[in-house]
Amino acid sequence: MKLEVNTIVAKEMFKVSPNPKGIPPYFYHITNRRALSSIMKDGIRPHEFFGEVYFCETAKDACMFAKTYRSHLITVDTSKLDQNFIRISLDHNRKVFEMECYRYFKTVPVEAIVRTEEILQKPFSLKNALDIAL
Repeated sequence: MKLEVNTIVAKEMFKVSPNPKGIPPYFYHITNRRALSSIMKDGIRPHEFFGEVYFCETAKDACMFAKTYRSHLITVDTSKLDQNFIRISLDHNRKVFEMECYRYFKTVPVEAIVRTEEILQKPFSLKNALDIAL
């Protein structure tokens, strides 16, 4: 399997990330308003260095990663993704985030995006997450 982003980091992240035991029917991804138009035209592209797109199992979990007051929640149909490139994310500690996060090592095609929705909320901060976890 060839990764789209061919950096040493992307290759290593793909190699060490475990395969999920089951894949939910939908993934949720949070993004900012500026990125949304590009996503709706070209899909969700992997990070240029890490080579992955992050997802959560629920909309609520994805909203925890909102970095701006006005964000966009994207719902993705997982049956339209290449299952061979879905992995469990190891860099989101379950003790802090209390959720399962996933990595996808390819561009998410536009046809896999089933819904977008504007979200208005207080942006995520690690301090708030740590206060909740402790």
